[in-house]
Amino acid sequence: MTNELQNLHLLPTMAPALSDDPFAKALVKAVELELRSDYEEIQKIILLENLEKQSDNMLDHLARHYHVDFYDDTLTRKQKIALIRNSRAAHMYKGTKYAVELAFESLGLVGKAVEWWEEEDPKERVPGTFRMVIDVKSEITNNLLTQFDRLACAYKNMRSHLRRVELQMKIHHELFVGTISTAGETISIYPYQVGSITLHGQQKQATASYSQEILHFSTKGE
Repeated sequence: MTNELQNLHLLPTMAPALSDDPFAKALVKAVELELRSDYEEIQKIILLENLEKQSDNMLDHLARHYHVDFYDDTLTRKQKIALIRNSRAAHMYKGTKYAVELAFESLGLVGKAVEWWEEEDPKERVPGTFRMVIDVKSEITNNLLTQFDRLACAYKNMRSHLRRVELQMKIHHELFVGTISTAGETISIYPYQVGSITLHGQQKQATASYSQEILHFSTKGE
């Protein structure tokens, strides 16, 4: 079907009564051009949905074609594919928090941009700045550290400056603490009668703990 759209010619199929009508011919020609444009868009979608099957050379070509801002040989194949796939959205929202966070997501990182006016600490409210908070789930390499500043600067707006990048590592563990308490009551009945009354009670308590480690490092952003 897509090949048929590429080679589509509607003018020869027009009814004889309309073939000499300038308006009808112009309308058919416009439809023909629109369908061919749809074919080109379909081909782009097919490529983007099958990036995993493309060669490394083709990925490099697509990165240039889609104007991927942050792209070099130090990236893994998986990261290159994610950057290419997200390139359209990144350019559409370039200069926003979303674009910066999407770029970090393309590298397999969960990041959050915090702008100066969102800071709770008044000392952190430096106009025109922002910081990145990155959740670290694996080993941090020197190469990855050098990418943070470049990545943010590629997609942020020009008036904002990256103040610092915070690496946040969450460690989850389970801690079980159990307690038990007993309570009893003695009732005396006069005159004395043979028999007894016993009350039993049980109480269960549980506690949990949570710990978090945050690693900070400064970077000179633009």
